[in-house]
Order: sequence, then C-alpha cells, then structure tokens
Amino acid sequence: VTGVEEDALFGGFTIIYMNDNDITTVHENVVHSLQALSLLSLANNSIEALPQEFFTLKDTGGDHRRSRILRALSLANNRLTEMPNLDAALHSLHELDLHGNQLSEVTAACRVSDMEQLTGIDLSRNEISVVEVGALASKHLRMVSLSHNQL
Repeated sequence: VTGVEEDALFGGFTIIYMNDNDITTVHENVVHSLQALSLLSLANNSIEALPQEFFTLKDTGGDHRRSRILRALSLANNRLTEMPNLDAALHSLHELDLHGNQLSEVTAACRVSDMEQLTGIDLSRNEISVVEVGALASKHLRMVSLSHNQL
C-alpha cells in the first residue's frame, strides 16, 4: 500500500492500524465518514505531510465538522518535517505519537497548548533543536518525550 484514496475506509471502525506499509500520501477525505474512529495508527510509513482537512468529518449532508472522537494518533516513524494540522482534533486527542520523524521545532503555532484532553506526546527521535516557551504548555499534559533530539 503506497497511498490511501478518498473514501477508501468507511463504516463504523473505531480503531485502524495501517502500520508498516509504504504509504506516502493520504487523501484528505480518507477518514471523513469515520465518525466513531478513536485510534488511528499510520506508523512506519513514508508520509511527509497530512492534508489540511484530514481530521474534519463530513456529515451526510456534506457539512464539515470537527472530530470529537479521535483519542489516539500515531504518525511515528514517518517523514514528517512539520507538525500536522490537528485543529479539528484539538478537543478529543489524548495521545499523540510523532516519534521518529524529521521534525525540527515545536512552536506555539503547533497548538499543543490548545489540546484540551492531551495527556501524552512523544516527540522523541526527531531533529528538534527548538522548543518555544509555552509550546508544550497544556493543562492535562502528563508525559512529554523529547529524548534523542538536538536540544
């Protein structure tokens, strides 16, 4: 598997593992109908970026709304150079695993501080040399891993 096309996944899935493939691209609408999705793992692939609207759900009328269900996301061991846009998952995400990518900085623009439910974020084994003051400030955040970076 090298890409995941629009509407490739549908139904009542709550957990999806697409690890250890050679996925390089993911269409922005691939999860738009998965309203019950709570865990998505795309670890150990070759993804360089996620589309801007990746976490936005569409209801049956075609309207867009934010994901309120996604609790855990793993994009570990990919080729991400920037933090993905998680705006639509800000209110539900509890665990975020981005270890083993090519991230170089963590800025306030990443909006980690706005993630109301985030309890853990793994940013280890990246190329991070800058973490802005307050970038990882979150009321519920209990675990941050920045080991094996360039700090």
